[in-house]
Amino acid sequence: MTSGFFISRGRVYLLISLICLIWGLIVYRLIGIQLVHGDEYFRIASRQTNGEIVVPAERGVIYDAKGRALAGNIALRSFFAYPQNDLDAARIADGVAPFMSVPSKQLRKTLTARLDAFTWLCRKMPDNKSDLLAATNIPGLFHQKEMQRIYPNDQLGRDLLGMVDVDNNGISGLEYALNDRLIGSDGNTRVERDAVGKIYRVASKDVVAPRNGKNVNLTIDLDWQAIVEEELRLGVDSMGAQSGIVILLKPNDGAVLAMASCYPNSKAGASQKNESISDVFEPGSVYKLVSAAGALEEGALRPEQRVDCGDGVANFSGKLIHDDHKHGALSVFDVFRYSSNIGIARVALKLGSKNMYKYA
Repeated sequence: MTSGFFISRGRVYLLISLICLIWGLIVYRLIGIQLVHGDEYFRIASRQTNGEIVVPAERGVIYDAKGRALAGNIALRSFFAYPQNDLDAARIADGVAPFMSVPSKQLRKTLTARLDAFTWLCRKMPDNKSDLLAATNIPGLFHQKEMQRIYPNDQLGRDLLGMVDVDNNGISGLEYALNDRLIGSDGNTRVERDAVGKIYRVASKDVVAPRNGKNVNLTIDLDWQAIVEEELRLGVDSMGAQSGIVILLKPNDGAVLAMASCYPNSKAGASQKNESISDVFEPGSVYKLVSAAGALEEGALRPEQRVDCGDGVANFSGKLIHDDHKHGALSVFDVFRYSSNIGIARVALKLGSKNMYKYA
């Protein structure tokens, strides 16, 4: 009995020693975690659970002269991945591939090479697809709202309006020229995520509010723009012309009511510029209007006053100017009517270089 008692007591001592050893190891480990490596583990945990999401700013709306939207915005989802391990990468690739028309194997390779890193998957996915993908709740797959630029009138006025890139920065047309006014600046807010990456808390006190872009009101009239584009297209087609340009101005103040260009032989989407103002060309007989109108406005000539057109040829400072048809003396009205080069040259001389520059 005494021997059994000592054996039992020895086992108790052994058990107590093992318990003390285990607790000692636990305490040692806790000291290592909390005191020695505490800051490092805290940073790792914070990176996995805390983050920021962008609160997108809305790009300013472009309106025509009557307040009708020419360019606006809609909110769409953009998806990105932040896989923690190979299993996350595989799940994301298999889940996202059907929505992107990209082989799952290719996506998996990309994501596996970027573990614990941000990777864009699809920017601004249409709602009918993004609703389904968002509902999958795949660990490591996230989405956020981004603004998509839209043009309610389809291609009407697009050469004039231009376009934006995927980040909503203007790259051509008025979108580019007025980008600083339209762009705005995104905000952000801090969020906390659970073990599978789902957001469960938004720290509203840390929100930086987005600053939306400013709206722009143009002198362009949508009705006139539609008429000008249609008539220009018909005119170019009927004449078999290589191109055509129309700029419609309001006479009393010079406001641009419509602006369009037509290049029927160019490839769709080949140009991202507004040829009406970007291309340089000689105005030719179009400029006769400026000379004639200026001379009449300044009183240099009267409409019925006759101008010598030299029977089709005249010498101006050693340079010969010709007309397609011979004319003698024509009234200012007929000079413009018959598009006489000689007659309009004499009208321009009457106007004078200083006034010509003024009206140009």
